[in-house]
Amino acid sequence: MPNIFINNKYSHWYNTIISSAKSRSASDYVEKHHIIPKSLGGSNDKSNLVNLTPKEHFVCHRLLTRMTEGDARRKMCYAFWIMSNRKIHSPSSIAYAEAKMLMQEQMKTRTITEEFREKCRARLTGKQMYTTTRTALLRANTGRTKTSTEKEKIKISIDKYYKTNINPRVGQKRTEEQKARMREAKKLSWGRNPLQGTTGKKISRTSE
Repeated sequence: MPNIFINNKYSHWYNTIISSAKSRSASDYVEKHHIIPKSLGGSNDKSNLVNLTPKEHFVCHRLLTRMTEGDARRKMCYAFWIMSNRKIHSPSSIAYAEAKMLMQEQMKTRTITEEFREKCRARLTGKQMYTTTRTALLRANTGRTKTSTEKEKIKISIDKYYKTNINPRVGQKRTEEQKARMREAKKLSWGRNPLQGTTGKKISRTSE
């Protein structure tokens, strides 16, 4: 057994499932499983792959969270959470609750590096937001007042951006079509949230 796995009863159960799966013929529906997970250094070699039933696959990922520690356990908790949210596996309420708690535990202790932030930014740059996501964000933020902490973070983020980037709109003249779209957007915005930009006192606005 690799040193990344703890020698306990869970690793024994894990190996039993793997050995049993290797010695039988494939069932109607199987899922390929990396015996040593790829995130822990496992390869795509046939010797590291085994066909498992959906139930076995789910159980194995659950066991992996109990037979690892440190950074390896963190990765296995993420994998188990993803597995718990796949409709095909339909985990029990107890298993799903366990996956949820493990994820919360990892989220509390995780450290977000600047390298990770850069990867996220690169992945999202140029990607168009789904209409449903845009609508959900709009509903969540309409009428909501930002805290002083949030305002300060936004200010710092904007200052940091413009220290390293040139605003492409500086000196740019808007077309009549752009001005018309901005006027319509402002009308809709004021219709949804008439208190925006004020100190809380409701004011009336006439449409243009």
